[in-house]
Formats: sequence, C-alpha cells, structure tokens
Amino acid sequence: MKAASFTPILNIPEGCVGAYKIRHLLYPAGHRFETATARTAIMGGQHWAQIAFNKPVRFHELSYQHGVWMTDLPVEQAQSNPIFHNYTGHVLVGGLGIGYAATRIAERKQVRSVTVVEISAEVIKLAAPHLPTRVKHKITVVKADLFKFLKQCASAGRRFDRAFYDIWQSDSEDTFFHVVVPLLAASQGIVARRPDCWNEDVMRGQLFFSLRGKVVLLNQPSLLSGKEDETTESMLDKLCSRANSIWHDWQVPFFCWYRARRPDAETAQAYLTQYARTYGLPGHAEAWANP
Repeated sequence: MKAASFTPILNIPEGCVGAYKIRHLLYPAGHRFETATARTAIMGGQHWAQIAFNKPVRFHELSYQHGVWMTDLPVEQAQSNPIFHNYTGHVLVGGLGIGYAATRIAERKQVRSVTVVEISAEVIKLAAPHLPTRVKHKITVVKADLFKFLKQCASAGRRFDRAFYDIWQSDSEDTFFHVVVPLLAASQGIVARRPDCWNEDVMRGQLFFSLRGKVVLLNQPSLLSGKEDETTESMLDKLCSRANSIWHDWQVPFFCWYRARRPDAETAQAYLTQYARTYGLPGHAEAWANP
C-alpha cells in the first residue's frame, strides 16, 4: 500500500462543543502506521500493512465523554475507502463524524449528491462548516435520527442509489444485532443497493467464529467429555431450541439445518460461512426456514 492513498484530506480546527471534542493527532515523518488491527484482520479479513509518510502529518480525532468516536487515521481510512470506489448517483450517509466518509464519497465524479444524516447538533457544529470547499456543493447535512429519517423517506417516496452507515462506536455483535440488522431492514425499498456498514465484515466475522467453534465441538465429541451430561445430541438440542434471546436465537436455524443434514466438516464450514455472510439480509430467514 502507498502512503499517498492515506494522505489526510480534512482540515478541521480543534474545538469542543458540549461533550464532543475534535483534537489533532500529530506524527513526525517516518512514523509507521498500520492499516488493520489484529482484530479487524482476523475477524474481518482486512489487509494488514505498514505505511509511512516522508513528511509530518496531522490527522483528526473525534471524542466525547465516553471515549473516542472516530479518527481519520490510515487504519480507519482502510476500513472504508474500498467501499466507496464504485459509488454513483445519490448517496445517503448515516453519521457525519469528522466528515471523512462524506468527503471521500463526494469526491467521486459519478456521485451527484451526498445526504448526511447526523443526530448530534454538536458534531454538526464542529465538523460541517469545515468540509472541504471542493465538495461542499454536493453535501447536505440533515440533523435527524437515521431510523426516523428512513421512515420519512419511505413515506415520501425518497430514494437513494447507495448508502454508507457508521453511527456506532463499537463493531461488536451487540451493534450488529441491534443497529446494523434493523438498519438494513429499514433501508429496503429506499436504497437501491444494499447499504454498506462500517466494519460489518468484522461483526459478521464474529458470527462466523461463533458458529465454527460450536461446529468443531459437534464434530469432535471427545472435546465434550469433560462436561458432565453433555453429548453431541444434548448440545444440538440446546442449539436448536429458541431461548427468546437474540444472542442465542440468531443461530437456531443453522443448527436445525445441521441436525437435519448431519454434514461433514467441509460442508458445514461452507454453509456456516454463507449463514454468517447473509444473516439479517433479505431472503435469509426464508432460505433457512426449512432445514
């Protein structure tokens, strides 16, 4: 990877509004930046590399009272840049942050407009006035809750060609189940192509590893020998029974399929990969309804 691909593109002054704060991150020439963390490389398959600039560089950090919200460091640029390369038409962006995604998307000649929905007036005051002049004419910032905005779009018949969402701080399974999946559902009929979500690949990676760990146990019963009264069948019974909890119930259709098919390890791996990749998308529930 070339450092030039990650050159800072924003110029926002340091400042504080309410609980939100923007500060500058200053690095000397030669400082080595990573383009992925161990977590994003393992869970999301993101490419790890080191880059360095031949001059001092300045990046930005947006934080609030509960910690860092986002930065425009190379590691975060690498998580979003590949998503934007084929965006065209009218684009919806969920979350302004420091304006990085909106700017990158608006830079594309094929993009006609960028509508940014940001719930925080403080964030808007800190970042919106300092969006680069070269792209400002394409960007409209709307103060609103993204879910409510999508409902309004549905009622008004407003449509977008693409969408990028990043309104969360953590890329955990909790975020996936309670924010990402509902957003994907709310966007149906409003966004022409399925929305892209920041670090969704990392979240789905967690689903994958969760499923795979259980399949390993099912394929190697000897690993269960230390657990009193635990057998492959008793474990399957639990995995196939709903518990009225998303933490458990999301996987039930897969293990009902597993119990009905009794696949070998290779087949199970292929299907659990597909299950993790498509969970929460249109057609997923129907596809796994009858094992």
